[in-house]
Amino acid sequence: MQELVENLFRREAGRMVASLTRSFGPGNLSLAEDAVQEALIRALRVWPYRGVPPNPAAWLHTAARHYALDQIRRAAKQPGLEPLPLSEPPSIDDTLQLILLCCHPAIPPESHVALILKTVSGFSVAEIARAFLSPPETIAQRLVRAKRIIREQGLQPNPDCLEAVHAALYLMFNAGYPAGGEHCEEAIRLTECLLDAGLGTADTQALRALFYFHAARFPRPVAPYRAVLGYRALEAAMQASALSPWHLEAGIAAAHLWRPIDWPQIVMLYSNLHDVKPTAIVRLNWAVALSQAGENEKARAMLAAIAASGELNGYAPFEATVRAGLL
Repeated sequence: MQELVENLFRREAGRMVASLTRSFGPGNLSLAEDAVQEALIRALRVWPYRGVPPNPAAWLHTAARHYALDQIRRAAKQPGLEPLPLSEPPSIDDTLQLILLCCHPAIPPESHVALILKTVSGFSVAEIARAFLSPPETIAQRLVRAKRIIREQGLQPNPDCLEAVHAALYLMFNAGYPAGGEHCEEAIRLTECLLDAGLGTADTQALRALFYFHAARFPRPVAPYRAVLGYRALEAAMQASALSPWHLEAGIAAAHLWRPIDWPQIVMLYSNLHDVKPTAIVRLNWAVALSQAGENEKARAMLAAIAASGELNGYAPFEATVRAGLL
């Protein structure tokens, strides 16, 4: 029972938080999270005795909403406070609005993705810390500060933060890869929502192409069709005046679908990607591509430099590369 509830909660938590935040205002983001957590606790208490309801997701949404309303009514009884009115139905997806809020320019950039992984994807502080290779205390402090800024400054969703939104969706997708889990599907859905709402750009199309090319490798019947969608999105993305990292990564993902794989082409794309995104993770993938292309000396030199820098200490893919004997 607990596993069933937790799996359902993981899938629905982000949408529940987004819906409650839209209803009760961004200043009540922490309340929305508390309400969703309370709904989980109630499910774990009630369902083992009364059975799983016919629509468990709706039950959780209702329980979370009732808890939030109760808390607001209690606060409204205090002198000087008025009940918070519900907002009008949104013109764009609730979860996308929450992401636009989390990426507001007033919030420090290093907190954007952490806030999204916590509120939208339901990650724990410990899981986010592992993703960032940071101490949990650092992540917890960033989250507290970000929520304080939202509350004290009365922030609202801001559509002028596309670069941060793209980065957040990219990390959301990566959180579900390579298993092809729900985080991947949600990142794809939200990218589509961004374009449907008229907020996307050629870079958004490139990100969409990247997601579809990766999704084409998932073990699902629809996977081959997603490659077609990826090429269509990449064609639309080529309207950009300059190539973004998403364009180059989409090209790399597409090249992995070719048979045989053109490793020299992938090496060239990684070289171009490193020019605009000079990170240790890009260098790691570049080194692996060099090895596959037969340029073993260059690959080993690059991996040795990464190891000497210590930038990827504790990063599982780097450690796996070392264990594979490439270094």
